[in-house]
Amino acid sequence: MDVNDVDEIDDDDDDDDDDDDDDDDDDDNDDADEEQLGIYFTRCLIASVLKTTGRSIALTAVRCVSPRNTCACIEKGRGGLENERETIEPHEIHFCRRWYYNRNQREEPIEDTSGHYIVRDGSLIIQGVQENDAGSYMCIASNSEGTETLEVRLTVSAPLSVLVQPAIQTVDLGKPAHLTCSASGFPQAALYWLKDGQPLRMAGRVSTVSRERISVTSVAREDRGMYQCFVRNEYETAQGIAELRLGEIAPQLVYRFIEQTMQPGPSVSLKCSAAGNPTPQISWLLDGFPLPQNDRLLIGQYVTVYGDVISHVNITSVKPEDGGEYECTASSRAGDSKHSARLNIYGLPYVRPMSTVSAVAGKQLYIKCPVAGYPIESIVWEKGNVRLPTNMRQRVANGTLFIDTVQRAADQGIYTCTARNKHNITSQRSVEVRVLALRDQTTAQVYCLGRLDYHATTSPQPCTNELYVYRVVCNFLPPKITPFSFARDLNVGDRTSIQCVVATGDLPLTFTWLKDNVPIETIRTTSREASSNRANGDSIGSLTNKSLKNGSGSKKGTAAAALAAAAAAAAAHDPRKAITIRQNDAFISALSISTIAPAHNGTYTCRVTNGAATVAHSALLHVNGKRTPLVKHWENNRCQLMFIYLKLTMVKSAENSQLI
Repeated sequence: MDVNDVDEIDDDDDDDDDDDDDDDDDDDNDDADEEQLGIYFTRCLIASVLKTTGRSIALTAVRCVSPRNTCACIEKGRGGLENERETIEPHEIHFCRRWYYNRNQREEPIEDTSGHYIVRDGSLIIQGVQENDAGSYMCIASNSEGTETLEVRLTVSAPLSVLVQPAIQTVDLGKPAHLTCSASGFPQAALYWLKDGQPLRMAGRVSTVSRERISVTSVAREDRGMYQCFVRNEYETAQGIAELRLGEIAPQLVYRFIEQTMQPGPSVSLKCSAAGNPTPQISWLLDGFPLPQNDRLLIGQYVTVYGDVISHVNITSVKPEDGGEYECTASSRAGDSKHSARLNIYGLPYVRPMSTVSAVAGKQLYIKCPVAGYPIESIVWEKGNVRLPTNMRQRVANGTLFIDTVQRAADQGIYTCTARNKHNITSQRSVEVRVLALRDQTTAQVYCLGRLDYHATTSPQPCTNELYVYRVVCNFLPPKITPFSFARDLNVGDRTSIQCVVATGDLPLTFTWLKDNVPIETIRTTSREASSNRANGDSIGSLTNKSLKNGSGSKKGTAAAALAAAAAAAAAHDPRKAITIRQNDAFISALSISTIAPAHNGTYTCRVTNGAATVAHSALLHVNGKRTPLVKHWENNRCQLMFIYLKLTMVKSAENSQLI
């Protein structure tokens, strides 16, 4: 907030005028010496003081300084006459002070009526300052001798914030898109747009509708990205961000390879390019089967800056067996697009091996004979040495066998493809066809473990007891563990437990507990009656009216706590025996420590795995020092329990049991 400096009102000029008048009076008198004994004038100061309190602004414009003397006297001497004394009585100077606001080059008086403006003792107080309060304020002070004006410029600022809407916008290609930048705070000196960190060019399809709004008339692939709206002033800069996404677009092949015929020896490259949203993937087949893997055949694929995918099949030193019908398929969740063409390499006929083909009963089946070599005179399909087709459901065209409405009994079996050239040289391969059949409205139980081949049992049962194979893709939801932690201020001998709870995630879940990244081997504590002649540190039970022998003699009492001490002693020697892991249900696993020992210090991790992912959460256990044992006394039957970390041996006689 800027405040202009204000000069003082100096009455020196008036003083000079008074001096001139005095000089004129002196000229009318004798030339006697005149002595000015004491002249004091009142100076009125106009100052500008800016005070800010909370949301109020106070402008103090005028203050008066009172005379330091109660009177001012002038003595004049005239020749030999008596000295004359002229006295000026003390007096006050009154000012009329008013505030004005300069609005549109017009001075509007400020009235102290609305409560927004308060004028008090020459100070202007503005309550709840708003943006429109900025501007020039004038204080006019006047008295009988004249008028003086003070101008103060008030600048009001507020933190800038920017919001671009919609924050995320999905638009199909060719459709319009609009973005609006809403800015708050002031002053706002400039507003400008960037796209992906670069200045946005307002030309062609992209235009400015208003200062805050831009429009894309026909969205193209290059329009997707991050849009930033910046607002700045001399104090700060703020920005808002929005993302323009392209709607789903089925893949389109923008470049296709063509059929080629060539001699063996040189290299060849087959290229496919596809566009779509999301960016498609391109896969290749040769005569309906995956491309053979060898050192001479390489597949390369990359994505351009515009999101187009380009894929090449490069074959070095081509051979006749490299020939065949190559097919590229661009696919995404929005759809797929295919293209195929033959690569003919001069040479003898060659039929590549074929893997087992699975068909679904009631659907159509086609098998392409993977033949290479050029030229080929004929391609024949046979089943059981019988040339096809043999019925209306079968047909053979350009080396491809088609079977409509597949039937399990009639169509399952071994099929043979034979290729022949004009010199009657042949090559043939066989393929097994399996027909998978499910009756109408049949349900199947499928066990999903990933993207694999799954075994399914059906209900009702199929006609035979054979096991069928289905390809199923399972989408698993990864597990999410609810955070957990140990209690604070845990001491040696305390008990503690934590629970690993999976809030979301698909079954089955596998829980694994680790301490300091090492799997925990637990020994579960069990409770059994202490009735054997000798007991080890694992024994837990209750003895009543037993004799406790110590250095001072024997006392009778209840010794259940002594056996608990035995278990604690055992846990101290082997901390694993104090750790118990329980599976409460399919989503919760609990770890508990019955008796905390110093060795239990460390980081405990719960690791959960399902078909989608493995996640983990850790908690730190900090054990404080050993606590002082609590000793209780009873009036009639005192029993002092000594917590000695030694292995206890218990001997039982017919009458009593004795702790040694």
